[in-house]
Order: sequence, then C-alpha cells, then structure tokens
Amino acid sequence: MKSITIIILVFGLVFGVAHFAEAGQANPGFFGRFSEWLGDVFTFGDVAKAERDINKADGILKDLETPGASEEFKKTGLRRYNDRILRASMRFEIVRESGKDVSALAKRLSEVTRTHLNTLVKEEITDEAKRVGLDRALEVVK
Repeated sequence: MKSITIIILVFGLVFGVAHFAEAGQANPGFFGRFSEWLGDVFTFGDVAKAERDINKADGILKDLETPGASEEFKKTGLRRYNDRILRASMRFEIVRESGKDVSALAKRLSEVTRTHLNTLVKEEITDEAKRVGLDRALEVVK
C-alpha cells in the first residue's frame, strides 16, 4: 500500500510540476481550473460575479503580456479572456435590467475594457474576432 501511494505521489509531482511550467490565469492546470470553478460557484450575486469576471479577465491579460509566452498559451488565454469579459457584460445587463444601481460596475467595466483594448492594440493583436468580447463589453456599458 505504501509503495502504491509513493508511486502515485511521485507520478503526480513529476507531471504536476511539468504542467505548471507555463501555467497561470491565462492557462491554468487542472487544480487551477477546479479552484476557479469553486470560486465561481461560491460567489453570490450578479454584481459580485461580474466583479470576479472582470478581475479574472484582468489577471488573464496580465499573464498574456509576459514575454516569451508560447502561441498556444496566448491562444488559450485569449479565449478564456473573451469568455470572462462576455460573462461580465452579460451579468452587467442582468443587473441593469433588474433595476439595481450599476454605476460603479459600469465605471469599472468601462475603465478595464478601454485599458485592455489599448493593451491588445499595443500588443498588435489586431484580429477582430479576438477583440469581440471587449467591443461587446464597451457597447453594453454605453
């Protein structure tokens, strides 16, 4: 029993460390995704969830700005980034339609998306499909 436990532990460490060589918010590993999912499940209220999505998108973009990141890492990160921005803008719409005050959330979403759009343009990511989430978020905030 001890030898099986040790083998599983060594196997997990070897593959776990190799996997985390290029892991971050833009492309988290299994435990990172699980932790992120738990955070999403246990965040209550649409305003809090929108804030969480905005913060996660911000972290993902910061990961994408790191020099030397592979193309696959950037591709996965951009997909996750767009997903987070779209979720935040949908939650913003839900909160606005429910009649709650969204001025603080609108200001935060507007500032973040403008900053991110400038960053993406500066990074020469000009493919319109990659910026669709930002454009939609800016449209929702207006």
